[in-house]
Amino acid sequence: MPNPVWSQGTVINGDRSIVGSLCVGSSGAAVDRLSLCAAPVASATRALLNLSNTALSGGSAAGTYIGANPAACTGDFFNLQVANTSNARLTCGGALTLASLIDVSAAGAGQIQFPATQNASAGVNVLDDYEEGTWTPSMTCGTSGTITVNTASSNARYTKVGRVVFINAYILVTSVSAPTGRLTLNTLPFTQVAGGVPVTRPYVLTTNAYTGMAVAVGDEITGVTIDRDAGTGADPALDFCAAIKAATEMYIAFSYMAAT
Repeated sequence: MPNPVWSQGTVINGDRSIVGSLCVGSSGAAVDRLSLCAAPVASATRALLNLSNTALSGGSAAGTYIGANPAACTGDFFNLQVANTSNARLTCGGALTLASLIDVSAAGAGQIQFPATQNASAGVNVLDDYEEGTWTPSMTCGTSGTITVNTASSNARYTKVGRVVFINAYILVTSVSAPTGRLTLNTLPFTQVAGGVPVTRPYVLTTNAYTGMAVAVGDEITGVTIDRDAGTGADPALDFCAAIKAATEMYIAFSYMAAT
C-alpha cells in the first residue's frame, strides 16, 4: 500500500498512528520521524508549523518555521525535563529559565544587548543595564565666577554596568572669569544615588602652585565636588576654583553609584 499523501486543508478525525516517518510541507521523504520538508511561506502571518489555531501577527516577512499565537496562555509554553528535572522553561510571558549557564563563546557571538532605556530591577542578583558612551563635562564654582570647558578638545567617556558608572575624562579649560569657591564637576552621564561618595585623585596641570596636586572627590546628586588635599591631615581646602586657570588640564578617573 503506498504512503498516503494529505493535501493542504485535509482534516483528520480521531486518533491516528503513523508507523515510519511524517513529512510536513511536501510529498518528499522525511529525514526524521517528523520533518518539516518545505521552506515557510514568505508571510508575516504564516508558519510552516503553527502550534496554535491562530495566525501569527507581525512575524518575519520572510516567513516562520515554527510559530504560535494562542488567544490566551498561562504557565509554561515550553518545558524541557530530564528525569523529572526541568532544564529549560519558557513561560507564556517570555521568561526563560535555564538550569545551566548561557554559553555565548562561539565565534561571532559573545554579545548581550540591553535596551536603550534601562528596565530597572529591584532584584539584588539582576544585571539590568550596560552602556558605553561619551559625556560633556562642565564645571561650576560654589562662590562666584565661571569656568569654560573646551568641549571640542576634551574627551570624556563612561561605562555603566548595572548601577556602577566608570568615568574617564580629559578636560581642557578654555577660559575663566574670577572663579572662587568649591569646584563642582557637573553633567555626569547618570544621576548619582543619594549619599554615594566617589573618591579619587585626579591629576591637575595648571599654571600656578597647584600643578600636579592631589585632590579628593566628594558627592553631589548631578555632579562631584573636587577639593584640594592639604596633605597634612587637615580638612581639604574648599576653594579649588581659584586654582583653575585658562588652559588648565585635568585628568580624572573614578566610579560612582547611579540612582538606578
